[in-house]
Amino acid sequence: MKKISFPVIVWALMSAIGAVCTQAADTPTLKFLPSAQANAAVQKRLDAMAAASDAKLNLAYKTVGDVACTMDLFLPTTVKDKDGKAFYPDGAPVVLFFHGGGWAAGSRYTTLEGIALPETVKFFSDRGIALALVSYRFIGNGLGVQDCIADAFDAVRYLALHAQEYRLDAKRMLSCGGSAGGHLALMLLYANPDAFAGDAALKNATFSFVGGVMRAPPVVFPGTVHRNFAPEMAPMHWISAGAARALLVHGDKDTAVSIQDSELFANKAKELGVEVTLLKVPNADHHFKGKHQPLAGLTRNIFLNNLYAMARESLDAKPASTPAAN
Repeated sequence: MKKISFPVIVWALMSAIGAVCTQAADTPTLKFLPSAQANAAVQKRLDAMAAASDAKLNLAYKTVGDVACTMDLFLPTTVKDKDGKAFYPDGAPVVLFFHGGGWAAGSRYTTLEGIALPETVKFFSDRGIALALVSYRFIGNGLGVQDCIADAFDAVRYLALHAQEYRLDAKRMLSCGGSAGGHLALMLLYANPDAFAGDAALKNATFSFVGGVMRAPPVVFPGTVHRNFAPEMAPMHWISAGAARALLVHGDKDTAVSIQDSELFANKAKELGVEVTLLKVPNADHHFKGKHQPLAGLTRNIFLNNLYAMARESLDAKPASTPAAN
């Protein structure tokens, strides 16, 4: 056997270490978006959410430079009814939630429109539905609302392309959000995805929405929202016949986004034959806070139960089976 001298061994080891260090230096450290930052309180909440589902946390649906655009995906652990029949034979529907904050702030880890996230995850998981909490880039520093919309569509595209891996039904998607998040959720229902191209690697995704629930979403630009956005950035520009149905919930004392905008949108939808229901909440402001807390205890029925009904309604004419007991 040929002997290898000690200097040769040292040289080989040093070369290998150098190659690893060079590779590490060439690999950028990805940054998380502000709305994806988790502290100790959030982590406790995430633990409870993971206990009620098959959780896939911080999935990067795309990267932009050194920024990772991420989501948390909570897959259902209950997929059959008490008789062993699959709730959804083609895979789990997906509810995508977008937080509010004027497209410039907010967190995906607060609540789903006042409903505790662990409760929300369990509600959907017990009924065979997946929930995605999506972070998106904020406006400013050269970014506009069109980038927020493109991010929202890219989150959908990512899930559609990975539908088989996660056992999802890309033709049974739903959207939900409040204020700016409601705007993004509505754009997913009505805008042309090709007008908001994002990551080229996701462009071949195909998907469709069956409905959505939104709180006080800006629906028209220029409107009562003080933003200098182009008209085509608004759902009013895109809504057309044959589109999915939506439930809009709006307080009649909202001074941030006037209920009159939602009324105009609902009227246009009616003219087009699109089912858009406007639920007017008396004495409620933009955040549904008022003298008598008008939505206290009602948000579960308004948001969760309506999203569940939308996910089920096109399967058959019969009521959905009762979820199997845990």
